[in-house]
Formats: sequence, C-alpha cells, structure tokens
Amino acid sequence: MNTRMSYRYTDKTNCRQYTSMVVAGTITWEQIAPYLTKQGSFIPGQLGLEDLQHRFALPGGDHPWHQIAPDDIRPTEAAPTIALTAGELAERFGHTLWKADWLVAGAALKITVVRPAMPMDGTVHTYAHDKGSPQMRVARPLGRERHRLARN
Repeated sequence: MNTRMSYRYTDKTNCRQYTSMVVAGTITWEQIAPYLTKQGSFIPGQLGLEDLQHRFALPGGDHPWHQIAPDDIRPTEAAPTIALTAGELAERFGHTLWKADWLVAGAALKITVVRPAMPMDGTVHTYAHDKGSPQMRVARPLGRERHRLARN
C-alpha cells in the first residue's frame, strides 16, 4: 500500500497552486501533524519536495508556506511518483526546523520571459508588497504601428 499526498500554496493575492504525489509505503496525518506549524503549514522545499510558489510567472516577494490537511493524505494502490519513501518523508518532517527565510539567501529564481508576437509598449504590473491588488496598464502598439492604425 502506498500513500497519495496533496498540498497547496496560496499567495498574498489568493492565487493558488496544487500538487499531488504518491510515496511508497504508508504515512499518516498523525505522523506529520506534530511537526507542522499553525494551520497545517510547512515548507516543502526543506523536505526535498517542490515549492509551488515558483510556478507563478513572477515569483518572489511572497511567503514560502504551503498547507496540507488530514484529507490530503490517503492510501492508494498507485505507483510511487517520487523517490522518497513514506518512512523517509516522515523522518524529514520530524527533523526539519522550518526557516521561512531560507530561500532568500542565494537561491536562484527561474524566470521565463515571454515576447509578444507584434511590437507592444508592454504591460506594466505594479504589485504592492503588503496591500492592494495588482494595477495593470493595457499594452498599446508602438509608435509607428500606432500611427499606421490611426491613419486607417
């Protein structure tokens, strides 16, 4: 019997990412719950699991905490999807001291730049670090293209 574990990440603007994995063997909520912080939070990267906040187009400037709940851990007959066994993962939960700033000191960020098909002024996103929703300005064609469109 193996175990399917799911966990989620929610950033300050309530954008969410989810993942699920299967570990070889059995791990239960009771084994990991004492090692989670308030609200079932943990930092998966410190256990050797994927940190989901890096899936966002503009990572960084947010917290590293992910959530897991009792219903997110279930037995399954599916094949394992990660190399860690349930026993190894439970041991890592038990021996990890959560460090919320661990990623800030020297970790590389993966950034993807997407170029538009036609020349544009660009879309400017301004994010407040502590409050407010993103402000956005609509992209417009560059000078020559703008004048050509205006003449037609």
